[in-house]
This record gives sequence, structure tokens and C-alpha cells, in this order.
Amino acid sequence: MQAGVVVNSKITDVASAAFSINKATGAKLVSLLHAPKAPYNKSGNTGFINGILANDARFSDGEWLAWEGKTIDATLDLGATTTISQITTRFINSRGSWIHLPTSVEVLGSVDGKTFTRLGFQQNFDESKEGNLPVLFTVPSTSVRYIQLIVHPVAIIPAGFAGAGNPSWLFMDELIIK
Repeated sequence: MQAGVVVNSKITDVASAAFSINKATGAKLVSLLHAPKAPYNKSGNTGFINGILANDARFSDGEWLAWEGKTIDATLDLGATTTISQITTRFINSRGSWIHLPTSVEVLGSVDGKTFTRLGFQQNFDESKEGNLPVLFTVPSTSVRYIQLIVHPVAIIPAGFAGAGNPSWLFMDELIIK
């Protein structure tokens, strides 16, 4: 969607936003181990399930959420048992800005919110490419009501990188469930 400001019959400024309304949009956030850290938490704790995709070019757009040296461990209630087949999100790799890819991403599903089954696990991401990294899990058609997402960061930036010895930043975009 795009919107513009018109002054004297001329468009002076244009803002745009991309949306992905999916099965995670508007889900209830049951738990979140660590809240995203300011100033990268403008869309709040539920910003990763609000249906608004983050800007590809700016990680300060208010839709990218960020954690500094902390694990993302979030559990969502989809509201009812739902059949899913795909789970996607994105992370940023911008090591000069102290932003590193996760060391691993795990997705689990549950019908009752108590017993969870692993739906997908990925690690060893290609850190040689800077920019946005989509992480996609294709799962056999599965019925779940609850989704747990666990994302482990590079806790301390290793020697040889900008910010070595400090906690790294982990930036995540929208969680999309189909």
C-alpha cells in the first residue's frame, strides 16, 4: 500500500507498507521470554505477528524487532486448531552494524499448548551474504493450535568483527504461517 502527501497539486512525500495477512496475524502471544529491545521495538512485543512486513532497506523502520544478545522464545496461540504447511520469517545480517544471523531457528507445534513437537530446525546459515535472510520451513500438512519459535543469537560477537566482545543484535521480521 502507498500513501502520499499532496501539496499544491504535487505529491511531496510517499510512504509505503507491505502486508502479509496470514494464520499468525493477530495470534495471541502466550509467552515471550525476552522482549525486543529499544529502540528496535516500536511495533511492540507482537510486532512480528501484526501482518506488516519490515522494510527491506532500513532496519530502523519500526517493524524490524531486535534482541541484543538474547534468545527469542515466543509461543503463540492461533485461537483454534489450524492446518499449517509453511512457516517463514526473515533475519538481517549486517555485521558491520553488530547485527548477526541467528545460530539456530526452531519451530515447534502443539494442539494443547503443553506437549510440543518439532516442526523444523535450521542452523549454519550462510553469513557471507549481507542483507535479509528468509528462513522457510515447509512441513507436512499438520494441525496445531500453538506455535513456539526459538531463535538463538550469536550471544557475543566474535573477534575479527565490528563490536567484538559485545552482545550481538538479532533482528527479526514478520512470522508468516500458511
